[in-house]
Amino acid sequence: MRNFVQLEGNLTADVYFGEGKQSNYAYATVAQNKKDKDGNEHAVFVDVAAYGLTADRFKELKKGSYLQVEGRLANTQGEVAGKKIQGLRLVISRFHKID
Repeated sequence: MRNFVQLEGNLTADVYFGEGKQSNYAYATVAQNKKDKDGNEHAVFVDVAAYGLTADRFKELKKGSYLQVEGRLANTQGEVAGKKIQGLRLVISRFHKID
């Protein structure tokens, strides 16, 4: 089974960029509008992450940028208000901005 995802959408905010001990990282959320069978639009929000050289390039994008991202899904874990939560994040291997 192959773990590959391709997605197009708009950034919901400027990219959050940080410098780690092993590599740089960048986090953002991509919104994609989808229509249901009745024609109503709904937004789907996908958290994305980039690391290393990809993060260095990704950090230049701004809120509203329309882009295509490719990568793999990865599990995320955390704690909010004392409760453990799990989720998914798209780890970017390639992206390009669409004008």
